[in-house]
Amino acid sequence: IKDQGMALPFTRGFHLVSQLVGAMNPNDLDAMDESVPFTKTTLDNLLGIEHNEESYKHYFVHFQRAQQARPVQVASDRIKKNVDWGRSYQEFLSAPVAKQIPAVQAFQEQLKQQQVRGGR
Repeated sequence: IKDQGMALPFTRGFHLVSQLVGAMNPNDLDAMDESVPFTKTTLDNLLGIEHNEESYKHYFVHFQRAQQARPVQVASDRIKKNVDWGRSYQEFLSAPVAKQIPAVQAFQEQLKQQQVRGGR
């Protein structure tokens, strides 16, 4: 919930299944804790329903709120808190997986650079 927000129907069972099969699904289940919103396609596949834009927007807005509310405990938390995913909303609507979105690639590179500098 810290990473994905209150709009994702998250249960202990969902978490356990995600942990068990996450390595086989690195673009969705394994990506849940990476502070990147799911694309609409990924969310549809994960939950087994076709979201309309209104329901996907609900998830996306709550994801952003969760990121804004996260406490800054380490340097990478500041990066996660300050990223503006809203500018890439249309790409999240249409891309099959988040790793294909340039803003996600830049975000992941920024986190890598932070780790290299010694922050977490």
